[in-house]
Amino acid sequence: MGMWQDLSPEKEQEFRQYSRETFDPSTDVVNPTWHPVCRDECNQMITEYMNEQMNSLPSVEEILNMKGD
Repeated sequence: MGMWQDLSPEKEQEFRQYSRETFDPSTDVVNPTWHPVCRDECNQMITEYMNEQMNSLPSVEEILNMKGD
């Protein structure tokens, strides 16, 4: 066993759920000392958050149309 405990599938799901319940991807930073499963889930959450933010931005065409109004 390495630095972190090996997790059963059930325990891994608990770690992921805990991360989902406690980590805020808009403000929190992933700590390198956290269990790799928690870090993985938090990084996934950051990716999801960034994709949501990118999708909410107007397109270039929308911006150009706003300037023409």
